[in-house]
Amino acid sequence: MSEKMVEITLSGECTIYEVAEWQNKIIDKWSDLSQSLNLNMADVSDVDASFVQLLLSCKKTAHANDAQCHLINPPSTLQERLKNMHLEEILSDDN
Repeated sequence: MSEKMVEITLSGECTIYEVAEWQNKIIDKWSDLSQSLNLNMADVSDVDASFVQLLLSCKKTAHANDAQCHLINPPSTLQERLKNMHLEEILSDDN
């Protein structure tokens, strides 16, 4: 695993209306998939299932490349959404 990390700060709503934009930003900034990814979510106000899918994809991609994807400061809206979807483990850095 590489010690270098890419950090991306997300803000506002992270819903189906913005998910393509966030996906493109992640792809642009995280070009070296061997680097771990930090997604700072301190300023995120709302999330939906399409954004959860993007997070799952980031976690899966990181794992496949022996890197990690960390969710920094996940908002309560994300925590509640993950709980409702029975996906609380996404918040763990072990996955």
